Amino acid sequence: LTYDPQYAFHLGYERNLNSLGIIFARLGRSFTYPNVDQRVGQTAFNVSHDFKLRTQTSNDFEIGYSFQNDSIRVHNTFYYMNLRSEIYYDSVDFLNKNLDPSKRYGFESSINYLVNSFITLDNSFTFAKAKMRSGNYKDNEIPGVPSMSNTFEITFKILDDLHFSTNLYYKGSTRMINDTRNFQVKMPEYFLLNLGLKGSLKGFKFALLANNVLDKSYYNYAVGSASTYNAYNTYPLSEFNMMFKLRKDFWLLNLKNNIISFILSASAHSLIVAFFISGEKLIKSDTSMTVVNLVESFPSAQLKTNYEFNNVASYTKAVKNKQEQEIRKNSISSTKRVKIK
Repeated sequence: LTYDPQYAFHLGYERNLNSLGIIFARLGRSFTYPNVDQRVGQTAFNVSHDFKLRTQTSNDFEIGYSFQNDSIRVHNTFYYMNLRSEIYYDSVDFLNKNLDPSKRYGFESSINYLVNSFITLDNSFTFAKAKMRSGNYKDNEIPGVPSMSNTFEITFKILDDLHFSTNLYYKGSTRMINDTRNFQVKMPEYFLLNLGLKGSLKGFKFALLANNVLDKSYYNYAVGSASTYNAYNTYPLSEFNMMFKLRKDFWLLNLKNNIISFILSASAHSLIVAFFISGEKLIKSDTSMTVVNLVESFPSAQLKTNYEFNNVASYTKAVKNKQEQEIRKNSISSTKRVKIK
């Protein structure tokens, strides 16, 4: 291991066009240090690893447009990323490795349309390309990244607390997970039709889901032979299946002199949800930019790749002590909001 200092930055611009919507742009740099599990791999014997994964870095650019009125919401984004030493799992050697310089670019679009008070239409579309920029496999596609995917959903409001929905999911053809050479056939595209009934009754939330109702046989993971064309192993996914979910939320009451805070972080959107209970009063804070009671938290970061790189929130003993002191000194009504660092 060697000393490897890195830096990250985020520079953004947003312009409100009033009734015409909002345009925005972002320029940034990010990095990901490989963790111990990524350095070691999955096999303890017969596989050689040197523990020397390099740090993944990314320089990216994003530009987009969003619009919203009483009946429709539109969000469109184009992005381009230049990556170095991208961390990639080799399913043949059971090790994580660094790719040669690579690039990822694509377009994402989402539309939500309220037809009337009973029917809502949603569509999410993604076009993505991931290729090598240099090295032995220059211009080859990176495995595991579909060129296109789309989800179309219709939701019917039966009652105020009962909704029926149906969605059609499409995933385009994809390179097999170990096909860096682009030698093998691609995994085929597929469509899935799903149905769902969701609602609430007497404080209980329930959902009845019917997945893959057309009983399609499909897979999204395959390992191909390195020497024989059209020879590969697949991991098939579920055909028609059903699932029932039931949920009940319980809240703590009668806490006269105590303040309990729960912090939940959703990595996909760096969402911080804080719940505070004091003197039988419940206050909910839902924001991605602020936290309450001087709790120091760091939002996780997400790259537009088929891997997830999360910065784990770190709470030191000193920070916990500081929080406890602030809680003792301040009532819930005088709580301050501070920007996440």
